[in-house]
Amino acid sequence: RLMKMERSKKEFERGIIVMIEGESSAAAVYADKLMGQAKVVIKPLPQLLRRLNFDKTGVSGCTIRGDGSVCLIIDADTVLAIARRAGE
Repeated sequence: RLMKMERSKKEFERGIIVMIEGESSAAAVYADKLMGQAKVVIKPLPQLLRRLNFDKTGVSGCTIRGDGSVCLIIDADTVLAIARRAGE
């Protein structure tokens, strides 16, 4: 429970395990589903989210998908560092 969120899934058979790699470490992350793969233009986080230190949660930017929805981009190194500190 890295982000202190309640677990929404109790059955792991219905999700997917995704490997994320940083500069010096890697981890497996459980996801409800894989949305797919796409080439995107990563935009910086809006000023409001930067003021709230949202970037320190491991979210480094966002992109707007073809259907108009917003997709957050995670920074693997930050997420892995948060996980290491949580495990200490």
